[in-house]
Amino acid sequence: MEGKIVRARRGRKWQDGGPAIPVPGMLEAILLMHLRGGPAHGYDLAARLAEGGFSRLNPGLVYRALRGMEELGWIRSAWDGESSYGPPRRVYSLAPPGEQAMGDLVRGLQEIRRLIDDVIAAYERQI
Repeated sequence: MEGKIVRARRGRKWQDGGPAIPVPGMLEAILLMHLRGGPAHGYDLAARLAEGGFSRLNPGLVYRALRGMEELGWIRSAWDGESSYGPPRRVYSLAPPGEQAMGDLVRGLQEIRRLIDDVIAAYERQI
């Protein structure tokens, strides 16, 4: 399987075609960062993730993450009934607790990166 990376997670496999966000907290951190730039619809957030290299990400995961973050009070949502096309859509925005959560998530990601760097450095010393 030259050129193909196969990853397994919870019994499922997928082939390379963009990361599937396997790092805990990464999806939430990315969504919060996007919402830090201003309110957005879930569809727009999913599209931004795809543009950022996460093209194989199931949009359902995005909506589940958004609901979970709303339940935690990190984000707020409201129906946008003024859309010029289609039915009303939910617009998400960053809430003050989301700023704190984003900082906590980024610090966790930095620790994961440090651990990954340690593993890579150890491997490179052995080859």
